[in-house]
Amino acid sequence: MRTGLVAIALSVLTPLAVWAQKGPAPAVATAPVPVEANKASQAELEMVKGIGPQLSGQLISVRATQPYKDWSDFIQRTSGVGAKRAAKLSSAGLTVNGTSYNAPATAGAGAPPSPARPVPQVARAASQ
Repeated sequence: MRTGLVAIALSVLTPLAVWAQKGPAPAVATAPVPVEANKASQAELEMVKGIGPQLSGQLISVRATQPYKDWSDFIQRTSGVGAKRAAKLSSAGLTVNGTSYNAPATAGAGAPPSPARPVPQVARAASQ
């Protein structure tokens, strides 16, 4: 009887011991699947993080009149989408004509820093 219990215990505990040594499977980082704004269905558009039913419907109706030329055209013709949101949608996988969004350089980005303001000098009383 004792031999049977040992065999059962080993058959149950051995896989647990192996799992405990390996630990949980590591998380695999995956890049978002590209979704083309000019060709994707409403369901495909809604798979992009940040696009819900309202925005996907708007994208489909706007592109029906004329496909988006580029990201600036996309931003100009899509209500509620500016440079910041376009960057988020692009990083989530949305493309326009196969390209990701590259934010334009902001004015003054390459300008040298302004000179530091002079620190006011405090007059010290002469001691002695």
